[in-house]
Amino acid sequence: MHSSTTGSAHLSGQAVDVLETLPDGFLALTRDWKLAYANGHAQRLFDSGHGQPGEDIWQAGLRLHTDAFEAACRQAMQARTAAELTVHDPVHGGWHEIRIAPAEPGLFVHVRDVTASVAMTRALRESERDFRLLADSIPQIVWIVEASGRAVFFNRQWRDYTGVHIDASTPADIASEFVHADDRATTDRDWKTAYESGGAFRTEHRIRAKDGQYRWFLVLAEPWRNAAGELERWFGTSTDIHEQKMAKLALTESELRFRALVNATSDVIYRMSPDWKYMHQLDGRGFLKTTSGLGEYPIEEYVYPDDLALAQDAIAAAIAGKSIFALEHRVLRVDGSHGWTYSRAVPILDDDGAIREWIGMASDITVRKLIEEQLTEASNRKDEFLAMLAHELRNPLAPVKAAAQLLQLRPLNEERVLHTSQIIARQVAHMTNLVDELLDVSRVSKNLITLDRAVLDMRDVIGDAVEQVTPLIQSLEHRLEIAPCPHPIQVDGDEKRLVQILANLLSNAAKYTPRGGTIRVDCRVVGDEVVVDVIDNGIGMTPETLRVAFDLFSQAERSSDRSSGGLGLGLALVKSLVGLHGGTANCASEGLGRGSTFTVRLPLLRETGRPDAPAPDQAWVPAPGLRILVVDDNEDAAATLAMLLEAMGHEVAVEHTPAAALDHAAIEAPQVCLLDIGLPGMDGNELAQRLRARPGMAGVVLVAVTGYGQESDRARSMAAGFDFHLVKPVDIDKLGQILSEAAH
Repeated sequence: MHSSTTGSAHLSGQAVDVLETLPDGFLALTRDWKLAYANGHAQRLFDSGHGQPGEDIWQAGLRLHTDAFEAACRQAMQARTAAELTVHDPVHGGWHEIRIAPAEPGLFVHVRDVTASVAMTRALRESERDFRLLADSIPQIVWIVEASGRAVFFNRQWRDYTGVHIDASTPADIASEFVHADDRATTDRDWKTAYESGGAFRTEHRIRAKDGQYRWFLVLAEPWRNAAGELERWFGTSTDIHEQKMAKLALTESELRFRALVNATSDVIYRMSPDWKYMHQLDGRGFLKTTSGLGEYPIEEYVYPDDLALAQDAIAAAIAGKSIFALEHRVLRVDGSHGWTYSRAVPILDDDGAIREWIGMASDITVRKLIEEQLTEASNRKDEFLAMLAHELRNPLAPVKAAAQLLQLRPLNEERVLHTSQIIARQVAHMTNLVDELLDVSRVSKNLITLDRAVLDMRDVIGDAVEQVTPLIQSLEHRLEIAPCPHPIQVDGDEKRLVQILANLLSNAAKYTPRGGTIRVDCRVVGDEVVVDVIDNGIGMTPETLRVAFDLFSQAERSSDRSSGGLGLGLALVKSLVGLHGGTANCASEGLGRGSTFTVRLPLLRETGRPDAPAPDQAWVPAPGLRILVVDDNEDAAATLAMLLEAMGHEVAVEHTPAAALDHAAIEAPQVCLLDIGLPGMDGNELAQRLRARPGMAGVVLVAVTGYGQESDRARSMAAGFDFHLVKPVDIDKLGQILSEAAH
């Protein structure tokens, strides 16, 4: 706690009493950065339990402590000069103005809350920004003129149209420079009348564009008065009405052109009364019902019912603004079906500026709309496939990561190392197959997945799925129960996909079960089906969530805090893959907090037993030691490949750049080179050509080891002189066979 005695080294007791009444914070610091005094408001700026006299100010948990604050304090202490800065309170979100002043024997720090001032300044700045953005976003020229006649603002449309900025000009200056000479007198008269009366300003005149051409504009302005009723500013707009004016001035010529256009175009042509209640003529061109002669316009006979309100609103807006009517909407066709049209109508104005009639054209865009829908659907299918594939690729990473971490532990017996390496190899093979699918463009575009069917025992499938999700289940401290199944339960299916189905269901159960929960897997035969249940005692689902559980991208809320994020891609993928196997997938829950059950049903394969899986056939004989050069700019990839080759009994050298590889080959020519293609500075194809051209290396075995695996990539590597093309991750059996052949 602070007191007058505590701060007496800097302040008298009376001064302390005064400071305690202030609404601002006040600190006194000694030269060795100890807190000598902090009034009540200042102590609220420290973390709980801090801000006491004698504490080091830099260790006292001052929330306003920033690099800038500390620098200012140290500068003030050293130079004995005052400083000011504004800092943000990260806890309460406010802003504080800090004034630092030297005092004997240290510093005084005055802290004032300026949150309201900062907020007001920011609000004014944002209001100004919003006004300018709004003004620049509308098609009209927007301007502001003060009561004195000085122009203070023109939006971007003015600059874009005229090519110049307005700097403190008056309406008279603008008229003399930009308004057509024939329109200046009228403009000056209308402006003078509005200025003297204080009423609205309206005129029409031509304005010169930056290319020297003139266009007609409708100019409107409203006066703005302050609380005392005094005129302060005019807010105006200039709207381009050039087309309407030209239409009025050339009505006869437009009529002739209209007739020619009617005869030349395949579009629907129509003429409407000013209020769109009567149709003068409509040539339907076999698309819409043809009407000749003046008659009432029954919009319901032409516009699709669901688009009536949209069309009526657009017509009303065009009439009110004497502007062009343009709209895409559905229409009722002559044959009774409905199609799409893009309709555009232009108002023809009379000498008084009133609408005389509307001239319109309507294009049949039904085919275009159909194509757009097909493209959208195709794009959605592509996005859906890529989303599913990305989800699939993540599943095998958990056991691979766990296995890699296990290999780092000591000691490890040979059996565990072998088992761990088998897990890694199995999951890497899984991911490799998924990547290969992505490269098959034709299958991606058709959204097809081909099953690699085999006779499988569901007990093995369940075991592999459990292996994938065990790290997740263990991390959440769940108890996993697997109902014993003493007899084989056979299905005809894709092992990788069935493992993926169950792994997704187990992962889903783990994520939506509170820590320490129970997950149970039950597999049984019911009639002609294999039924697998994944049961959890987790957060459960509502009836609404159950209905969309298997929908792609479903994010239904499964808990009040959405801590688990909702259902996503995994369950949609489960349903799709189960369906490909001729089965079904569904879910059930008795409600929130009562767990969930996901059930997969697959056709039972009635054959009893199945042939044993053939033992791996190693088709190559281990080769004697070879001199091998590995070139890869990925140091981890190069190191692991080198260790594998050394374990196989070879002498291995590793280089990470093409230049270093060439230097190494010049000193000691290798018998085999394993080259990455994507190397820095010089790709692997060019490096292969240079190595092959070196004396004594014509017979070297060149092997491309790369992530590029398309046929075009293989063709390029073969043309560059490679003997073999291996795609990462490398198939060890294939590599072993290549080395065996190279040594014999």
